[in-house]
Order: sequence, then C-alpha cells, then structure tokens
Amino acid sequence: KKGRRHIEYYLAQTSGFPEYNILMKLSVPLRNQIMFQAYRDVIEDIDFFEDMDPSFVSALILKWMPFSCPAGKAIAKEGEHGDEMYFLRRGTIHILKHIPGAPQKHLLAIQTPGSCVGEHAVLTSKPRSATILCSTYCELFSIKKYDVDNLIKYFPAAGERIRDIARQKMKALQEVTAAEAAARRLEDSVRD
Repeated sequence: KKGRRHIEYYLAQTSGFPEYNILMKLSVPLRNQIMFQAYRDVIEDIDFFEDMDPSFVSALILKWMPFSCPAGKAIAKEGEHGDEMYFLRRGTIHILKHIPGAPQKHLLAIQTPGSCVGEHAVLTSKPRSATILCSTYCELFSIKKYDVDNLIKYFPAAGERIRDIARQKMKALQEVTAAEAAARRLEDSVRD
C-alpha cells in the first residue's frame, strides 16, 4: 500500500517528459513563474522559503527530488556524513539525539509539514548532529549538497540566510542537548 502511494505521488509529480530541459529553454522570468505556479502550495507551506529571492527558490526547485518514506525509517542518522537536506511536505519527523548516559535516543524536536531539516550538515560538511526519523508516512523533497553549494555561489544572500537558519537551529539543538545532559547527570548523582 505504501509503495503504491509512493508511485502515485511520483507519477503525479512527473509527467513523463523532460521538464527540466524544456524549462531551461524559457526566459528566467517565465521559468520562475511556471515553477512558482507548479509548486505554489509547497513553497507557501515551507518557512525556509520566506523572504528568499524568487530566482533562488526556482533554481532550488529545479534541483530537488520528491520521495516518500515509511513510518519508522530514518532518512539520516546521527554521526553520518550529510549529503542532502530535506523539505517535509506531508507527515511528521522526529529529531533524535544520543545523550551520553541515556539508555536511548532523546526526542529533541517534532517537525511538521513545512519544515526543513538536515541543512546544518550540508552547509558545514560536519557529521549529522541528530537522527532524522519519519514517525509517520512522509512525503519530502531532498536536495543534494553539491546543488546547494552551487546555488549558494550564485545567490550569496540566500546562502547567508540559510546559514543563519542553520546556526539558529543548531544553537537551539545544543541548548536542549546541554539541558538534557545536565538533567541526566543530576539524576545520576541523586541515585548515587
């Protein structure tokens, strides 16, 4: 059943002809207009795109790939190399992190449609700082690090905005992690 939903979703997103080649032959304003119309509902729902240069958004959309993921599957694991970032269209994602001394990974955040995840590892080339787990069936878009790096070269202002978003999210993640580790140490000291 989940496989059928993935195929139906993919077929709905593609029409069987090389859209990219056709779009690249159009003028930039017309191409931007077409891309915004085709993905308007997605763009409006993803906070990441707020206040971004429309040309950057159009260029990014040309590079992203739709995919689906079943509940319980990790799309990225803590400590792995990060070569993709993701935009959540449907479903719920849990962000999990190993806290030293804890018997299991700790739930740091719940991401809902409109969220962007995985950007920190893509931008910094550092290992993933947390696991990204689909807690329900999810529909996402992914974009490769290579494509992000190339887009940032042409759209430096968008690149700086993405870095700011990643820094803010990483700071929040570190604060939660530090608080959890402190709580774990306090709990351990009380038991001793």
